[in-house]
Amino acid sequence: MRKFTLTLIALVAMLASCSKNEIKPDPKPEPEPEPKPSVEYPKITINANKSNLSLFENVDAFLGLEGEKADPFEVGISYMGIFDSVHWEIPKMYFESKTKASVTVKVGFAFSIPGTYTLYLSAFKDNAVVRRDSVEFLVKNSKDFLGINWKDGKDTEFYSSNNTFSKEHFNLKSNITGEKPFARLEFGLGRGTLGDEYSELSYNALTKCINTNFGESQFDYTGDVKKSNLIGKYKELFKNPLEANYYPVKIWQTAKNNIVLLASPSQDPKISTDIYHVVIAEPRS
Repeated sequence: MRKFTLTLIALVAMLASCSKNEIKPDPKPEPEPEPKPSVEYPKITINANKSNLSLFENVDAFLGLEGEKADPFEVGISYMGIFDSVHWEIPKMYFESKTKASVTVKVGFAFSIPGTYTLYLSAFKDNAVVRRDSVEFLVKNSKDFLGINWKDGKDTEFYSSNNTFSKEHFNLKSNITGEKPFARLEFGLGRGTLGDEYSELSYNALTKCINTNFGESQFDYTGDVKKSNLIGKYKELFKNPLEANYYPVKIWQTAKNNIVLLASPSQDPKISTDIYHVVIAEPRS
């Protein structure tokens, strides 16, 4: 009897333990929040009136809408206040950023060095790019001297794009309607760098432009420019006489051109190290 009683007590204890450990059903899960509707931003694009260019040839890039013909100004007005900012960029050459309160609808370019250039248009919202497009320009050295053909029959002036990082640009002017045709290439700097630094920048920039397009110079002079030993070579090759206080320091000969880098030192003895540089080119006979 005692054994039966103990067994019954043990059975009751086991049943009580099982009832405490019963698995309760999970509470009803909270409903998932409704997804936020996706934002449909204006599908702005970037277009150009041409993509194959010669040196110093002007090209315009302008806003558009994907799959539509739209006026660039209307496109610009339509996205004002929608994007936080819109960037136009050619890496290492050009950069412009516009915020909600302003808009750029068209930009123009002209290139002094051959190559492939990509212009990017990036629209930002909440620090993320929400729209991006690009256009490529293929630039070739396809004329006689930079942007000039000697038989064009008219005098022209060209400006290369201003580099927004270095503030450098070039001015190319042709004078080919006279008896002694020539072209003049000058270096420009849109910031307040003067004196020795400007002299060095202009020398290096003009030299790089001509070397890149036509190869290394065949005749060079370094030292006191007033003692240049290239004056005789200049008189032999060029029809236009040297201007006063201009001295040749580099000469290139190509199949179609005679090209010279001239140095003109300041005549003020206080700044005698300041030197102005210019490139002159003539058609080769």
